[in-house]
Amino acid sequence: MAAASSCSAPVAKPEAEVWTIQLFNSSKEPLGVVRIEVTSEAPGRSCMELAPGPRRLGRVLERPNLSGPKIEDTAILSVDGDSFDINLSPSWCDSNVVLSGKRVGNQADGELYFQRMPGYENKGSFHARRRGPAV
Repeated sequence: MAAASSCSAPVAKPEAEVWTIQLFNSSKEPLGVVRIEVTSEAPGRSCMELAPGPRRLGRVLERPNLSGPKIEDTAILSVDGDSFDINLSPSWCDSNVVLSGKRVGNQADGELYFQRMPGYENKGSFHARRRGPAV
């Protein structure tokens, strides 16, 4: 008796949700591009709490070399409806690059901050585009 074989068509992996974020200084001059792939639910809490609501992890695919706080390999996204915060330096409690904005469809706009002790310093703005489905 021959062994049964299982043949199935390969399952296509769904396209990832990737945001391309253009950073600008307070004079509207470009600072560079950050690309983030949204990957999964974020476990636990970071030392810097942002917006209420679901928290997601993002893998940083591309980042500029900024003076001041550094952008890490992982980002934490905090979402509350169409409002969100993205901490691009989640392992630091006193030196963070933070984006805070609103999403409309596949676009988002908002403010760029450097968070230091004792507070936030507005450094500019950002504009973002989403490619791929929302996760």
